[in-house]
Amino acid sequence: MENEQVFARLRKTSKYYYQKRFAKDRGEYPFRVTLRENYGDEYVVKGGPGGQYRLSDVDLFVVRDDDFVCISEPEGPMLVQLKAIVQKSSHYFSDNQLAAENPSYGIPFPVYIDPDAEGRFVVVGGPRPYRLEDVALFVQNVPVSLNVD
Repeated sequence: MENEQVFARLRKTSKYYYQKRFAKDRGEYPFRVTLRENYGDEYVVKGGPGGQYRLSDVDLFVVRDDDFVCISEPEGPMLVQLKAIVQKSSHYFSDNQLAAENPSYGIPFPVYIDPDAEGRFVVVGGPRPYRLEDVALFVQNVPVSLNVD
């Protein structure tokens, strides 16, 4: 497991899209962010020109081989994979055992961030959707195999 830095890019659909110009002027675009636990505040993405954003305002990335790789969408080939482990403090902690017993989940299990998910359950994957405060998130190298016919 590697310790990855997460970056964000403002979506054109965000009401904060105009702030892209400020970040670009400073040479900080995409900009570095951290994900905070959500205790009722939707603004869990911290960093950038505005200081904080909702998940629906941004696309999230990590840097891999000098390229930005999106981790906030489930589609497309990925060289890194966003993974989660359920926190001991979460009442879903027993899901770690469920994930360990089901090889399709494994521990840690692959997830993605869905900014359009119902309520605060934006971490999708594993036995159920989770809130940010329920899981520890990290990215991991994933072997890529190409199927050539």
